[in-house]
This record gives sequence, structure tokens and C-alpha cells, in this order.
Amino acid sequence: TRRSSDLHSCDPNADCLNTEGGYECECTSGYTGDGQTCVDADDCAVEHCQNGGSCTDLGINSFDCTCAPGYEGVECEVDTDECAQQPSVCHSEASCTNNVGSFECACNSGFTGDGADSCDDINDCEDDPCLHGSCADLGPNTYQCNCEDGWKDTQCDMDINECATGEQTCSDNASCENTDGGYDCTCNSGFEGDGQECSDINDCEVSETPPCDHGTCVDHGPG
Repeated sequence: TRRSSDLHSCDPNADCLNTEGGYECECTSGYTGDGQTCVDADDCAVEHCQNGGSCTDLGINSFDCTCAPGYEGVECEVDTDECAQQPSVCHSEASCTNNVGSFECACNSGFTGDGADSCDDINDCEDDPCLHGSCADLGPNTYQCNCEDGWKDTQCDMDINECATGEQTCSDNASCENTDGGYDCTCNSGFEGDGQECSDINDCEVSETPPCDHGTCVDHGPG
């Protein structure tokens, strides 16, 4: 008894198709050849791996894709959302933006650095924001100005009118004039002194010539 396989010369990995007066050999899926001879087909001959992935043939109808950074999936067809990974790919003081095949890290406001490995607090006092005072950095986007005498406001750029606020120390017998960052005291007419202290001028002694030609002069107060 002859076996059916003795009646054709198809490869064991081929199908035999009967035709009128003969037959045809056709390699099965995963194999290539003329049917008489069939060898494992190169599954990487077709570009299965997308987005720059590399293909490795693993045998009959089998392949594996090694994806380029930023992609995943059987055929590297899926963009990897790096920003959703834990732990975060960015610094704790940075925000992450996912791009196709990549991502970006950017330090938060008030910090400087590459966003991935470093984000350092910016020295808010570096630009000397306090015009008339000293600056103390209190953290991200925060500083405090310690104003010099005579100045106020967030950046010590507003003059205090000591004459209006009553913070001046002029004598009761003096006038107060406000200046940038301070004030001046000037004794009133009929008084003398530094403005902080003012004493009555002796009107009997203000001139080299006594005011009373034929009498005694008595000072009766200012002027």
C-alpha cells in the first residue's frame, strides 16, 4: 500500500493541492519556498516594529520588537506616557509634559534647574528688590524687605512723611520739613537751636548796638 505522501514531493511544511492531472505544493503559513522546499520565513522582513523599534525573528510566525525609548506595545505602536510613571521622571519641584516619544521636565515657578535632577530655589534677593532696605529670601517667589528708617512699603520705595505722621522729634518752637527718607527741623523766627531744641533769642543782644539808646532793654519773648 502506498502512502499519500509517496504520491507527491511536497515539503513536510507544505500543503499539497490536487489539480487536474497533477498537484501543486504550497508552503504553509510561516514558511517560504517553492513548496518542494519550505524554510522558516523571516518574520522581520515585514516592518512590524514601528517608531524605530528593532525586530527579532523568534521562529515560525513569531517575532519580538525591542522598542525605542518613548514607545511600547507589541509593535511599538503606543506612545509611553512617561509623566504617568511612578516614581516621577521629573524632580519633585517640576512639572512634566508628555510628548510623542518623549517628555519634558520644567522647574516650577521660583525654582531653577534642568527639571529632571535639580530644581533649586531662586534667590529672590539677587536682584536687590529692596530699594532702601535689606532683603531676606523666605522661599520660592517670597522675600521680605527690612526698611531703613524713613522708608516703608513692600520694596521700601515709599518715603514716610514724618512731619504728617507725628514721628518727628522737632521742638514745639520749630517747623518740620519732610525729605526723602527723613525730615529737617528749623527753629521758628525768634528762636535759635538745632531744631530739636529751640530757645528764645535774647532780642536785647541780637545786634552789636543796644536797641535802647538811653534806657535798659528787657526781652519780652520771641521777636
